[in-house]
Amino acid sequence: MSAFVRPSAFPGGLLPKDAVALTFDDGPCPTATPEILALLRDHAAVATFFMIGERVRRDPELARRVYQEGHQIANHSDRHLAFRSLAPSVCVNEAKKAERTFRSVLGVAPRFYRPPKGIFNRRAVRTLGRAGYSVVTWSRMPGDYFWWHSKAWISRRLTRVRPGDVVVLHDGLGLRPGPDRTRTLSVLPGFLREMGRRGIRFVSIADLLGSPAYFPEAGPVSPDSRGHV
Repeated sequence: MSAFVRPSAFPGGLLPKDAVALTFDDGPCPTATPEILALLRDHAAVATFFMIGERVRRDPELARRVYQEGHQIANHSDRHLAFRSLAPSVCVNEAKKAERTFRSVLGVAPRFYRPPKGIFNRRAVRTLGRAGYSVVTWSRMPGDYFWWHSKAWISRRLTRVRPGDVVVLHDGLGLRPGPDRTRTLSVLPGFLREMGRRGIRFVSIADLLGSPAYFPEAGPVSPDSRGHV
């Protein structure tokens, strides 16, 4: 189990000199995810999408599209409960419920888990680790989820991205039905171009950590198939 907040916490010196992991939280969302996929495709960029189980159930075809286009799927809980997820039992139950959705819709079970809003404590991380999950947060948060942050503000923060960083942007916003992701969509093309100009690749969380993205068994299974509590 690997849990980290900053790149220096990566085990085994796995910091690549020419790669970053670009991640998107809170999707899939029909008002933003398709445009993000198009931009990633145009720049031959791979990303990791930390999806909410409830959103995947709302829009299974879009979730399948993300996976089929070669991006990594990761677990961002089932209902995005944030502070309630500090309780280890709630956190693990949320992860498991979302996992059952991923299995049913996509036929894969993500190993990587990001707590809602990145809020966690050591007890929750230990409990998730015993259940087999690897907890991942980020090292760069440009703040695209704040409505008062301008495009210029977000762009400036993205210029600080360095090789080995884990960057979080948002294709959704919690479980809101039509979140405004215009700022995200406006800054993403420039960020992708700038990283390309600097010779920095976009890789998945799994590739950055050198760890499998999914549990080995695939397809719908019973919730306690790995001995989960």
